[in-house]
Amino acid sequence: MFLAQRGVPNLLLVLEVVFGGYLSAGGANALNMYIDRDIDALMHRTEQRPLVTGMVSPPECLVFGIALAIASTAWFWLLVNPLSAALALGALLFYVFVYTLGLKRRTAQNIVWGGIAAACRCSSAGRP
Repeated sequence: MFLAQRGVPNLLLVLEVVFGGYLSAGGANALNMYIDRDIDALMHRTEQRPLVTGMVSPPECLVFGIALAIASTAWFWLLVNPLSAALALGALLFYVFVYTLGLKRRTAQNIVWGGIAAACRCSSAGRP
């Protein structure tokens, strides 16, 4: 945002982008937990996640993840700009479909692609 603005960006815009990013990342993480709930139960690092412990039901998690994805896209579209909305949604879809569903259980390269997805989510900042 500093590069696009060629200086200090508007503080309100920065806060809007950060909040939209939180919504998008939360949606991606909820959908990841929904998809990986079977293997999360087997790993010490993830065995206390809400789906594994039964704190949240699978349908609740799925609805929550989709709602956050829609909310983040709308937030970016309405308060930042359409390009940021498209980038955030693209990063979320890449994370869910390419990383979680496509690569995570099939290749050791999943960590590389997961990092790319995370970098895309972090860089979906708005332009002034």
